[in-house]
Amino acid sequence: MSPARIAEAIRRVGPESTILATDLGQADNPSPVEGLKRFIRSMLKEGITEEEIDLMVHINPGKIINP
Repeated sequence: MSPARIAEAIRRVGPESTILATDLGQADNPSPVEGLKRFIRSMLKEGITEEEIDLMVHINPGKIINP
């Protein structure tokens, strides 16, 4: 999916209902860390705020691990 389409989906369901993650790490792809950095940069370019990124990358996953 394009970054624009992903950002639109985030806006529709809300960042409070979203977790940003990747499934990278395969030999011919970027590392998971580099891939997530690229993904986050693309979301910022699409207008997703730093606060929303923090929510989707840190806070929401933490709620699943430590409900």
